[in-house]
Amino acid sequence: MPNEISKRVGQSYGKVITKREHTPLIHKVYGHEKDTPGIRLRKARLERNLFLRELAELARLTPETIRNIEKDVYECKTGLKVTTAKKLAKALDKPIWYVGFYDKLTEKTLGQKLKKARLYHGHTLVEAAKYLGVDEKTIRKWEKDKKSPRSDMLKRLKKYLEILITG
Repeated sequence: MPNEISKRVGQSYGKVITKREHTPLIHKVYGHEKDTPGIRLRKARLERNLFLRELAELARLTPETIRNIEKDVYECKTGLKVTTAKKLAKALDKPIWYVGFYDKLTEKTLGQKLKKARLYHGHTLVEAAKYLGVDEKTIRKWEKDKKSPRSDMLKRLKKYLEILITG
């Protein structure tokens, strides 16, 4: 394949073992480098010199899941599912926000900021609710801007949202 270079890494049972090295991956759209969850994942995987199956094993995901993410089969306007992003971030030693594509989420409303902060923390709705001491449905309503938090809860949320400033 033109995008790969083979490198001899050892011998096993008399056979030469080679590991592919990849050339840099650059996707451009209208003169700008394109940024998608799939491109980020593939770039991170290639930086670690991992085959797709190796990453799947490390992250305890199926190779098909990794392949579909890399091909941007999934609609990722809201980033990857937090449970998937956690596994990939750990396996690739990358921040969850980078792997999950959460830095690209909009944060115009309090609900959008809350969802982005929750994902930066790597929390599911249940984990965020437990951390903040509220019901999961309450978090969901806040994130959809259907309900506003009380003033006493805003103080707790302020600390939770700080990750967006420091992250």
